[in-house]
Amino acid sequence: MPRRPRHRLLPLSPLMLSVALGCSGPAPEQDASGPPTSESQPLSRSVKHSPPPGLRPSLMKDIQVGEEPLPWSGGLSQLPMPSAATDSAAYFLVYNGLAGSELWKTDGTPEGTRLVRQFIDSGGNGGIQPSLAAVRDNVYLTVYDENLGARILKSDGTPEGTVAIQQPAEGPVTYPSELTACNDRVFFRTYEGIWTLDGTPERPVLLAPAYIFPEEEPRNSRILCAEGTLFFVDTANSDFDAALWKTDGTPEGTVRLASLGYVSMMRYPVLLAAGSRVFVNTSDLWQGTLWTSDGTPEGTVQLEGIDPDQPLTAHATAGGNLFFSILDYSSRTVSLWKSDGTRTQKVVDLPDALQYPVPTGVSGGNTVLFSAFNGHLMRSDGTPEGTFTLQNNLSLHEEPQWNSSALLPDGRLLFSPNDQLWVTDGSVAGTTPFLTAQGQGLYAPTNLTRIGNRVVFWAHGDLHGMEPWVTDGTPGGTRLLQDTYRADDSDPQTLTDVAGTLFFSAWNTEHGFGLWKSDGTTEGTTLVKELGMERWQRIPTLTSVDGTLFFFRESDSSLWKSDGTEAGTSSLRGFRSIDKKWLTPLGSTVFFSASADTTVGTELWKTDGTIEGTVLVKDICPGSGGSSIANPTRLGDTLFFAAYDGVHGYELWKSDGSAAGTVLVKDLVPGTGGSTPSGGLAVGTALFFTADNGIHGAELWKTNGTAEGTVLVKDIYPGQFSSKIHDMVELGGTLFFTADDGVHGREMWKSDGTPEGTALVLDITPGADSAFIDSSWNSDRPSRLYALGGTLFFAADDGVHGYEPWKSDGTAAGTVLLRDVLPGPENSGAHLAPFVSVGQGPVAFSASDGVSGLELWTTDGTTAGTRRFADLYEGPASASPLQLTVSGSRLFFVADDGEHGRELWSVKKGAFHHQP
Repeated sequence: MPRRPRHRLLPLSPLMLSVALGCSGPAPEQDASGPPTSESQPLSRSVKHSPPPGLRPSLMKDIQVGEEPLPWSGGLSQLPMPSAATDSAAYFLVYNGLAGSELWKTDGTPEGTRLVRQFIDSGGNGGIQPSLAAVRDNVYLTVYDENLGARILKSDGTPEGTVAIQQPAEGPVTYPSELTACNDRVFFRTYEGIWTLDGTPERPVLLAPAYIFPEEEPRNSRILCAEGTLFFVDTANSDFDAALWKTDGTPEGTVRLASLGYVSMMRYPVLLAAGSRVFVNTSDLWQGTLWTSDGTPEGTVQLEGIDPDQPLTAHATAGGNLFFSILDYSSRTVSLWKSDGTRTQKVVDLPDALQYPVPTGVSGGNTVLFSAFNGHLMRSDGTPEGTFTLQNNLSLHEEPQWNSSALLPDGRLLFSPNDQLWVTDGSVAGTTPFLTAQGQGLYAPTNLTRIGNRVVFWAHGDLHGMEPWVTDGTPGGTRLLQDTYRADDSDPQTLTDVAGTLFFSAWNTEHGFGLWKSDGTTEGTTLVKELGMERWQRIPTLTSVDGTLFFFRESDSSLWKSDGTEAGTSSLRGFRSIDKKWLTPLGSTVFFSASADTTVGTELWKTDGTIEGTVLVKDICPGSGGSSIANPTRLGDTLFFAAYDGVHGYELWKSDGSAAGTVLVKDLVPGTGGSTPSGGLAVGTALFFTADNGIHGAELWKTNGTAEGTVLVKDIYPGQFSSKIHDMVELGGTLFFTADDGVHGREMWKSDGTPEGTALVLDITPGADSAFIDSSWNSDRPSRLYALGGTLFFAADDGVHGYEPWKSDGTAAGTVLLRDVLPGPENSGAHLAPFVSVGQGPVAFSASDGVSGLELWTTDGTTAGTRRFADLYEGPASASPLQLTVSGSRLFFVADDGEHGRELWSVKKGAFHHQP
């Protein structure tokens, strides 16, 4: 069985389909100059090139050998998402924190569990919850990424058959969520209303304008399918004027049934189904009201026989009845009731322990389970004698999405009280924890889905994180389906070249967290120094000065240095606090920001690599407040940075390393307001940066280090608006950057330091849309424009091809798409790792063609020469080669081949000159 990547994978939801994963043969590479790809065009496989032996990437060392146990900590591991099922297979989504979300398929066996498709850079949810729905032989899912937003995709179980649903002709649908299958149709909601998919090819059709609250809470769903009819609660006006609607999937069949009045946002579930009848829970903490509907306006009524002044708690439906409990204020007693919509009757008085019932329940056949917050699990079949306590110390979760349950083939019910998997046959003796053959419990179970004679679910085992499991109801038939997140990676970080030797940080169970180095061989990849056993530690910055490495250790805020040997790796001194984001060399001195004690805040320090030479430069903002130093940049033998001195606000400063030479450059906003300088890049004798002088917004400035030489270059976005300049890089003495002038969106600009020489290079995405992600808020993020060998390389979105690799010589005509790596509007992931020069000509980067995952690619600056270099993790899974760093004669990177976890790899630079 193939191994899965050990990335930080979060389960989102299981779902069902029966089409096997297929692998098509290679198809011709797409020429970047060819016609745009339609939204629903299937994927094609790129030609696979494999370098000869000796020129292939190789694992430097499996630093973390074996898996680190992940015992259950007792907390909720992940939030579950909606699920659905057919008879033969299941689909589920996992979130890969490195490459994006992934669609998986299982037939209920480990060998039949495989990745269908990865959606590169689809990490965020954009304010919506991912969802899936199965209709006949297809699965529908929502995917969100930064440039395309939320989309609906349809899959037949193959990478090529996983395509985007076309948008309606009148404009795109925004934020589709809560996909629901009903009567062989898919319904979903947006802020605009309730929709369905219809036509050939399928497109969204608005059925009715409606506001279905809440947007992000599947636990409190107000959409429900009842035997082929979709019901929903509309609160378009307010929660005090809600209405019940139904739809058959046509505009004319979408009708308002009744006004419900007030529907509480705090109580759930709102909608429950018993056969073709629905119940609407409009009660709150102080009064109880239930509605029922048979799907007609006249049959949509409040249940009779209920005192509206008594608090009501709805539990679940079973055997055609809704079960709920009512608290009698006068007697302080709780009673269980049931209703089939036409007859409402009291079942039995409940024990005093049920005075605070959990507002949820679990149904199994003709029986419901319910409990109090403090335990006392009960069952009922709707009769007094069939209502009794199962366990005194078990409680269902108060949020419905955690109360997953499924019937086993033998009629027993799997369910999840106390965040653990249990099983019951409806008797006291038959209500027990469900254990594996090894006697381990399964915790935080969710998304229990019946497939034939098996149940697939997510749970946290004794040795694994949250993973998919399968059971036939017996301990021997219960096993892990796939270990999607394995803790057997050393997770190398902060790859840094020092005179041809690569240094980095890594972790393993034997040595803990430490500083490592590599010369590009297995035997030359060694631990330099152990730095502690804390798994969470990182070395955020490695800085080299004259062959000496400087870094911070986070656990005690200490500054360290290393000559590459264990004996030569030692602490210079500890601090009360540090700014771990930067260590900036200037000559033989390293500058940083730290606070040594409570009398002086975080201020400018320097070190020459000795204990006595590690000193405070200047207390810029006297006292314990700190000057909030940021954005340090070198220009000649001077360090420039932003700081606050308590008098002039946040302004541009400079330092030559002495207290007297650490001075304010210019007070751009007189007084305490501050111009908030950010960015910063030296080009020739000028330092370019951004600042807001209170008149022009945050715009492009330059300085030569004097007050009179600190001037505005150009007000790119005229007026008080900010052009959000970022991604500064120098090429041939010219500054290049991204900015938004309010007309063209965020595009690439250039400047020679004059107003007339500051201009847009090319409107890559025509109109007001942006070719680049707006990350101007993150001033610490490095540029995404890479100047390599006289050419700029970068990833951009032209509005047709998604984020793909581009190049530019600084002219409009010379700014071109290299290749549409992932055909169509989706992102190829080319923006997730840097473009790196690997010798004279070739450039390495990471990308995905949608059939293979995120892998190592190369380009020589031509469309034909832009190709996948290696498929380390063969198939649709991603090796996710990131942190690309050249050291000596090799390119190093961190990747996962599916066998060793995320570890350090390298390849000879000469391999990129090999012609396949």
